[in-house]
Amino acid sequence: MATVEANVTPLEKELIIYEKGIPELLEVDTPLLSMMDKEESDPASNRPTRIPLLTAIQGTFQQTTIDGGNLGATSGPVWNVATLAPYYYTGGYSYTTLAKYATTGMARGVKSVTGEVMRLSIEQYRAAQDMLMNTAGNGVVGTITSVSTTTLTNDTYTLTTDGFKEELFYIGQNIQVYSSNLVTNRGTANVIAINRVTHVIQVSATIGSVTATDVIVIGGLSGTLTIQSSLFGIQYHQSDATSGLWLNLNRATISNIVTPSVNAASSTLVQSFIRAALNRIRMNLGDTFFRSEENKLVAYMHPAQADSYEGLAITISQIFKKPSGSEAVDLMFGNEDNMTMSNVPVRQSIHQDRTRIDFLSMGFWGRIVGTDTGFYRVGDRILFPAYGTDGVSLVSQEFFYIVSGVQIFNRNPLSGSYIKSLLVPAGSIY
Repeated sequence: MATVEANVTPLEKELIIYEKGIPELLEVDTPLLSMMDKEESDPASNRPTRIPLLTAIQGTFQQTTIDGGNLGATSGPVWNVATLAPYYYTGGYSYTTLAKYATTGMARGVKSVTGEVMRLSIEQYRAAQDMLMNTAGNGVVGTITSVSTTTLTNDTYTLTTDGFKEELFYIGQNIQVYSSNLVTNRGTANVIAINRVTHVIQVSATIGSVTATDVIVIGGLSGTLTIQSSLFGIQYHQSDATSGLWLNLNRATISNIVTPSVNAASSTLVQSFIRAALNRIRMNLGDTFFRSEENKLVAYMHPAQADSYEGLAITISQIFKKPSGSEAVDLMFGNEDNMTMSNVPVRQSIHQDRTRIDFLSMGFWGRIVGTDTGFYRVGDRILFPAYGTDGVSLVSQEFFYIVSGVQIFNRNPLSGSYIKSLLVPAGSIY
């Protein structure tokens, strides 16, 4: 009997296509984090960092007679102090001993699992930080529109209520479900699947009592949550709320810390919204500030609103071509890096709220650092063995943590503005 192919399979070599890199089927953007500078000062301790703010010059101004007349009452400048302290975050990663052995050296693996896990862990950790930097300070990364149980052990959540939808989630992320008032912790799970077209995530557990309007927060938070429970993101610092705290100052008594906004009322973006948002900065801080290059003003938006803005140009455009007709045509107006709004550079991020455009004066934004992002160390050790349930026997697995202590500040809430409640363009994939 002739030898068939099935008999020679042990002699065959498989083809592995990896010379041009291994495709990474995931999203690890960090556009906002990359724009944010670390404060050039001594590292922050756990005592609050102080940011002095001049909130009023005051003084009196009146007409009088200088011929023995009363010069009037007097007053003087008022300074307030904003305070913040770093919060600490960790990211845990692990691999088995067999995975390590099986990929050690070029003879065994095209990549070493040890080096790859450490490299990729930093990328994912930074991306998770960037996601959180877009939020309102309470750790909320999504709002549940509806819930269904796909199996006895898995729930699926539809997320179409807010402007973030599913964009602040990644596979493997540990999350908690809280009641909408941020009081009741309903339970924890891990994200095991994401559908970015239908805006649905699947989690690794069936959490009881979950209902529409519940919110999803990052892992590790506990107790009643407030707007100062987690990283102070864009929607914390740029808020038109007239009550509540901002860096431990009361918005109800200090109007200068309320960021001006333009309410689009679920309308499509138009030029007047942009002009109004920029004019609100001018009205609060004057033309000298507004025209200064030191404020580093950027228009920060989701690609959905960049599409809407580009659509305004498309509707009024005429294309002039040479008689030869040989010119190239780009109906999308070229590279997005060249887009501006009234000479303000546009910065796009898929982590930004789809319904907002935030004008950020990056010269006033920064981060205080309790400890730089790096591996958690005990002495010189960054890799740790896993132990069995008896607490004594070893498990053939190694793990490590990435850790950082950080908080975001904005020294001037009036230096920015934002457009809210924008309509996401019809037919948009977003």
